[in-house]
Amino acid sequence: EWQEPLGLTDTVANFRVVETGDLGKGVLYRGHSPIDPKYGDIRCRCSDDLAWEYMINTMLNLNQTVSEVESDVYKKCPESYYRYLYDQGSVFCVKLDGKTSYTSEFREGIAGELRFIIDNPAPYMVHCRNGKDRAGFVVALLQALEGTTLNDIGEEYAKSFRNYCGVEKGSWMDQYNKTDGAYTFLEMMQQGDVGRFADDDGSNTQLAARSYMEQIGLSDDEIALLRDKLASGITN
Repeated sequence: EWQEPLGLTDTVANFRVVETGDLGKGVLYRGHSPIDPKYGDIRCRCSDDLAWEYMINTMLNLNQTVSEVESDVYKKCPESYYRYLYDQGSVFCVKLDGKTSYTSEFREGIAGELRFIIDNPAPYMVHCRNGKDRAGFVVALLQALEGTTLNDIGEEYAKSFRNYCGVEKGSWMDQYNKTDGAYTFLEMMQQGDVGRFADDDGSNTQLAARSYMEQIGLSDDEIALLRDKLASGITN
């Protein structure tokens, strides 16, 4: 049975804002799924609470189909903030398999999500189940579009392991997660030998993101609109 959100920390929900490169202030968030077949899980309830606290306007779900989301928001968490967003038409739903990122289904799902961002207002929240890998790729793609360096893309990914696994910042495992994550996401953008990005100032990662977006069908105008929307900060 759904319960009131507990108001716990962003670490529990793996929830955080991403403001690297030219990403605008308070525009892009990521986190653990606010809904799940196990909605009683404390991470889900905390994530829903934080989505409400930060007034997320557009939710991007990479973990569930429309029917699965409807089952959760109407039967398992009918009083959630997530249901409010869904009823407003502000949730994009696509069930992606991160292990098959080169398939047409995966690429079409990413293209649909990017267009949903273009057509809907910020702040945006990207999530899969844990908000780590599938969400990590989308966040890395958006970071790259806004000129984020390879190191900062890796740093953003490593934070999830600190949250979930207690990995100590600066440890050898933390360094491995940063490097492996950043290179993996660039490989998913079909960039071949990604070692050339190591000392990049963000210019080449931006070109890599643009190239991938063109490959999955976005036009130059759509890419320009997406970049502008992500670079426009939220003003209070």
